[in-house]
Amino acid sequence: QARAAYQETLALQPACAHAAVALARMLRHEKKSAEAVAVLTAALRVVPQAERALLEAERFVALGKDEQALPGFQAALATDPMDGETYYQWNRALLRLSRFEEQLAALEVYRQHLPEDPGGYIEAYVPCARMLRLDIARPLLEQAVALDPNHPLALKHLFQVRMNLGLHDEETLALAERRVRIAPEVAESWAELAWIYADMGRHEESVEVLKAFLREHPNSGEAHAALAWRYHYQENIRQRRKHALAAYALLPESSYVCWTRILASTVTDRAVLDEVAGRFPHDAFLQLQLSRACINHKRLAAAEGFARRAVALQPCGQEPLKQLVYVLVLRRKWHTVIEHVSPGQEPHLRYWLLLALEALGKPDAPAVRASLLPETPRETLSLAEAAATSGHLTEAAAFFSLLSAIALPPDLESYRRSLKKRFPELSDISCSQD
Repeated sequence: QARAAYQETLALQPACAHAAVALARMLRHEKKSAEAVAVLTAALRVVPQAERALLEAERFVALGKDEQALPGFQAALATDPMDGETYYQWNRALLRLSRFEEQLAALEVYRQHLPEDPGGYIEAYVPCARMLRLDIARPLLEQAVALDPNHPLALKHLFQVRMNLGLHDEETLALAERRVRIAPEVAESWAELAWIYADMGRHEESVEVLKAFLREHPNSGEAHAALAWRYHYQENIRQRRKHALAAYALLPESSYVCWTRILASTVTDRAVLDEVAGRFPHDAFLQLQLSRACINHKRLAAAEGFARRAVALQPCGQEPLKQLVYVLVLRRKWHTVIEHVSPGQEPHLRYWLLLALEALGKPDAPAVRASLLPETPRETLSLAEAAATSGHLTEAAAFFSLLSAIALPPDLESYRRSLKKRFPELSDISCSQD
């Protein structure tokens, strides 16, 4: 009905920019980009010059040219700073370009002009998650839920933040249960409930709620992907791959599904990984996951290539840089490691710098080693991980044992447990050293 109304409006008033933009957004949401481009192109021929900026921005987005769209969105918002939907489209373009710092700045402007709109708070989740800054995301999402206690996305992202912070408690469970009641037809609702069931030790229920959803919605790519993740954590490799393949067959355009497919990839899946990389050339997160998968497949040259792409897309991001340096360490490219790491960077990177300096016999190696005195438990675990991943298990165990008698907050305790699971030798070496 909305589509028909917009089409009728444009037939009567071809220069109605609002109708053209609204119809184009609807068509693009329905993955009818060519039709959206046609609508916007027709409108651009007749609308006044003052109204062209937003139309041109939307046309660039429909053509897949997000970079060129940004000035148009900014110009449109300068004219109408109360247009929440245009703020949203500007934010999504920045997200697709992996420009997370700029995205957070844009969302701050959004909140200044529309402080009662939950969208300005909700959209902060993804850039914060990609930059591992959940400390920024949590209060913003709490504010979003306060503004609209039943907003499905606000509930979803606050739940995700609390889970990633290790808060597997009744309050977090209540968020998942509320979302299931509000949006029972959405696979993600059940995926989140399954996630917290698993982390609360209710593993059978975790799998069963997703199986039940799939019986009713067998063509849900999101549900297959969620079940693949449940099996991943249960270390059921066969079922993980089965559902990851099903998800990718149903929904290859979803970055979440592609991430799941990368997770379940094997050394035989080179063509699939290249296909995902080509489909999401501006997604730094997926390029990072592709690099990690290639390390698992012993394809270090490919891993370096994907890591370099991630760094190019997110030059200020710590995770892409860490991945690139890690690959360089594995490839023993010591001179290149030194080019990318400075003594003032975080301990994780400084440890790899130390390996490079020592391998090359550089005189400043002792000074860097002396600087590796972790000041916080997080830095200590980070150093243990850096040493373990590069094969220096004795040094890793020495860092790990520093926290053996310390009660850590939930997120760091989860970090410690994950390291023990990945490197079971750490505890054995620590004990022998004690």
